[in-house]
Amino acid sequence: QKGIKTDSDLLSRGVAKNLEYVNSQSIPFAIIVGKKEISAHKVLLKDMSSGEETLMTVQECINKLLL
Repeated sequence: QKGIKTDSDLLSRGVAKNLEYVNSQSIPFAIIVGKKEISAHKVLLKDMSSGEETLMTVQECINKLLL
């Protein structure tokens, strides 16, 4: 809805394999949603250039990606 291009893993590969893919495609951010994030109603946003990871709400994540 906000015009953010996305891709998702439907093959249930591990986080490491998905991050390898993100790096190979020069994608600037990865969003990780696991059991811990779901229970907290948050997502983990990883900045692929700095390696910084931030736990935030979906709306916070959208706002950050739209900057």
